[in-house]
Amino acid sequence: MHKSPLFVAVLITMIVGARLVAAQTPEDVEPGVWAKVEAQLQAQGVNLLSKAGRDVPVEVAKLLPTPDLVGEDSYFGRAVALDDDTMVVGAYDSYDDYDYPGGTAFIFQREQGGPDAWGLVARLTSSVGPADDRFGCAVSISGDTVVVGAYHDDDDGINSGSAYIFGRNQGGADAWQQVAKLTASDGGTIDHFGYSVSISCDIVTVGSPGDNGSSGSAYIFGRDQGGTNTWGQVAKLMASDGASYDHFGYSVSISNDTVAVGAYRNRGTAAYGSGSAYIFGRNQGGTDAWGQIVKLTASDGASNDEFGKAVAISVDLVVVGAPEDDDNGTDSGSAYIFGRNHGGANAWGQMVKITAFDGATEDQFGLSLSISGDTVVVGAYQDNDNGYHSGSAYIFDRDHGGTDVWGQAAKITASDGETEDQFGLSLSISGDTVVVGA
Repeated sequence: MHKSPLFVAVLITMIVGARLVAAQTPEDVEPGVWAKVEAQLQAQGVNLLSKAGRDVPVEVAKLLPTPDLVGEDSYFGRAVALDDDTMVVGAYDSYDDYDYPGGTAFIFQREQGGPDAWGLVARLTSSVGPADDRFGCAVSISGDTVVVGAYHDDDDGINSGSAYIFGRNQGGADAWQQVAKLTASDGGTIDHFGYSVSISCDIVTVGSPGDNGSSGSAYIFGRDQGGTNTWGQVAKLMASDGASYDHFGYSVSISNDTVAVGAYRNRGTAAYGSGSAYIFGRNQGGTDAWGQIVKLTASDGASNDEFGKAVAISVDLVVVGAPEDDDNGTDSGSAYIFGRNHGGANAWGQMVKITAFDGATEDQFGLSLSISGDTVVVGAYQDNDNGYHSGSAYIFDRDHGGTDVWGQAAKITASDGETEDQFGLSLSISGDTVVVGA
């Protein structure tokens, strides 16, 4: 039976060497936690008496606000973001402060309510009043700043879109309040500005995949642009070879002074819908100018692979998802890892293509992905391990299986997974902790 889309978020951590439940004996952790750890370790063939086991992901929490905060069809968990001990979860169809399904974002903090517990500390809503804005469709966090997309906002025309910035310690210690609302300088009807968002320190990137006949665009905003604590637009990004219906801006990711933007319907390899991703950098073409550095395509791209439907960047590595690649069956999916200076100075070369070891038709591996350091997590939300479209996620590590080898370290599923959960539709990794939306 098809489940109503009341999504949840599941927290995973790597237990070996991680602070959360690093232990070799039951005495090291609480009894209830140890029982869960023991069962999962045994299932993966790890010797509980040896310190030689590999990193094993263990589910440590399932997050679901009380029914008075979210209800049926709220899409809680459709978007998730994690930075250290703070997590943001979007619920773009939940009821807002005006008793209207305008959307909400929730902030959870580690060690709220007990050691290693993840407790709800804030509920964020739009400041504009009742509207079907889909606030919470996309979320991102960096330090004390959160960005929330609302791509159905109508400020500059129907579904022109917007994004909101919230800050911690605004109006009181640990209080989260809105500090800015972002819109495009040239926003228009059905631009869908805010469909994707990403933040790194004082720079925010917002995707607008419906702009200009759905050729798409992305916008860069900076803190203290136009005044102290003012978030001002500093650039508009477009593909050098953009065309109608490329959907450039469907996915965005920023790390320091480098931005990755996906255009999943672009003719990346001359085949329609093969897809592309673009890398932009600050100071490209002039001081503080944001210019295109390179266009990325899959080495084996084919029609309708939709390479670029998800992107994630961390310093010198970019991961690009192609969820409709067919290597393991129709729409089984894949992901590609590119490295800066791989193949030459300032070149962004393809390092590896990764697929699920047990990939199958319609898994959609690569629709969601995240990277932290040398670890990549990829979602396969239509995997069928625990029932039709129950979903899963995969963890890949660099040097797993050899120097510079990106090997699959683990596959994770929900402890209570079932049909149509779509575990892996969204995910985020920070250090040794992963949050997965279901």
